[in-house]
Amino acid sequence: MVYYFRNSNTGYGYLGERAALTFPSDLNVDLFVATPFDAYHQFKDFVEDESRRKVVLCAVDGTDFPAVWDEYLKKFDGVVVMLDHSNFRERYPFVLGEWFPRLRFWGKEGKWRPREKVAGTIAQLHGRKGFNLLPTVMATLKSWTFELITDPVTASYLKVVENSFPNFKVIINDLSDDELMEWYLSLRVFFSLSMAEGGGLPAYEAAYLGVPTLLPYHTAYKFVPNATFYPCTPANMILNQTGGNVYTPDLYKFMEILSKEELPDEQRPAPPPFECEPDWGIILRPLITGLVARR
Repeated sequence: MVYYFRNSNTGYGYLGERAALTFPSDLNVDLFVATPFDAYHQFKDFVEDESRRKVVLCAVDGTDFPAVWDEYLKKFDGVVVMLDHSNFRERYPFVLGEWFPRLRFWGKEGKWRPREKVAGTIAQLHGRKGFNLLPTVMATLKSWTFELITDPVTASYLKVVENSFPNFKVIINDLSDDELMEWYLSLRVFFSLSMAEGGGLPAYEAAYLGVPTLLPYHTAYKFVPNATFYPCTPANMILNQTGGNVYTPDLYKFMEILSKEELPDEQRPAPPPFECEPDWGIILRPLITGLVARR
């Protein structure tokens, strides 16, 4: 069985749907697509079932894995890591392997036709996503339009912000894959004000399509190809038990880059990490069948 956050616009919700389609059904293993903390608390009864092997598939933020997750990782027989650029393997000997997710519009091509001064991002309501910085950005850069794709709950919270700023637009995440791809290709730049990222999947998708990206230089974002980076500083805080290291974006440098339009003016080539489309079943089978020997 595959357990994940259904009807979620987060990376874990999307990745869970894809994993459920390709996960080898003949293996007597349960796969949990979430952080170890969330997987345990959301699916506790299943996680504590000692009659079955359990594997958690999770994103790693590109730095140190959160120490607070240690006790929850012990609940699983193995871990499959996405985009691991950290010391995670050294710290946890029962890591089964690393994989890269299938992009939702793999193999499709589209021409970048940017709307003038339109910046977009994708995020769900969370303390690390930088929503508190948006009013300052929109009040300062009035010539720019900022679009956010998110879930209905987040949209309802941000309604007052949307009503206060004519250059802010919230889009409910009910787009098809083709519609989402066209939205990416209509942006002058894909941006983020996030304090940390687990996998940074939307930024990687934008990069694959050749859309310019403007990102803080931290966690998983550091490895997004062809990105324009702006600085950030360690925030010396942990937002909650699902988070690791977090950073404070340099908001003024972010706005300076946008105001001067210091961005690529042409579509970028697809980066090397997306040269092939991994088959999750093929990748997961040897990792999971070797589980008994690993622990």
